[in-house]
Amino acid sequence: MDTFLIAAVAFFVVNALVFVAYLRKIDVNGDAVRKLEKDQFTAAYNRQSAKARKARSSAATANA
Repeated sequence: MDTFLIAAVAFFVVNALVFVAYLRKIDVNGDAVRKLEKDQFTAAYNRQSAKARKARSSAATANA
């Protein structure tokens, strides 16, 4: 009976450690995903801004 209790405690401790490591991995990946989305948004915004500047400058030159 004592051996069973020791094995059960060891099993739950290992499961707890694996679970904590898994949660940390999710959090790290979550941060990476948020950073990637921010970088992609910034790049898309910069592309759109460049298009708008080009269109405004073309319109200004056409009107001049």
